[in-house]
Amino acid sequence: MGDLDETTTMRATEKTLRDVLAAGAGNVAAGAVTSVSVGAVSTAVLAAAATRELAIVTNLSDANVYVAVGAAAQVGKGLPLAPAVDGGVGGSVTLTGPSAKLAVNAIVAAGSKSVAVQTGSSA
Repeated sequence: MGDLDETTTMRATEKTLRDVLAAGAGNVAAGAVTSVSVGAVSTAVLAAAATRELAIVTNLSDANVYVAVGAAAQVGKGLPLAPAVDGGVGGSVTLTGPSAKLAVNAIVAAGSKSVAVQTGSSA
């Protein structure tokens, strides 16, 4: 199975962001959803940003993706994002507060896989 339809997954990520904002994440402006290719070495998904209040990373691929916040990513360690199954959305992580401001890195065991990323920053 290859990577899933990124448009469908990005719509799901946008819905997640709306849900978080509606739950009272504060005065946050939503950023665009982007797709980032993650490789078999620690890959920067988001650089640190002092004004970021929210970060969502969603696995678009058929493989496990491992996420590290504020550190280099390592296979089998950190926050594991499950692969997408049967045309659905894979695992995701939502970062808020101080952790959302840190750099976010990801890695896969082999090859290159995609993750969807959306952020929200102080308005």
